[in-house]
Amino acid sequence: MTWVQNEACYDCGTNNNFDPETSSTWEWLSGENGRMYESSYGSGSVRGYWGTDTMCFEPDTLCAQNHRIMNVFSQTGLGKLSADGILGLSVGNALTP
Repeated sequence: MTWVQNEACYDCGTNNNFDPETSSTWEWLSGENGRMYESSYGSGSVRGYWGTDTMCFEPDTLCAQNHRIMNVFSQTGLGKLSADGILGLSVGNALTP
């Protein structure tokens, strides 16, 4: 799972929070795929909505098109997380044994 803190997140800290309106490739997922989602961690959780975007490790280099990302609007129990989000990567539909 990949998630980023939305710039409107009132309790996410003040890192490089994401504004999907500034991305020319961001698309919100619709219907069942776009519903609000919550992911829990040992000390807290994040809540947001799903979308896709182009994600690059360097500008225009080694990019993933239509990478599924949760745009986080709320977090609890994580303090003022000193990160911009979490990057999850896998090849295709890879499963762990």
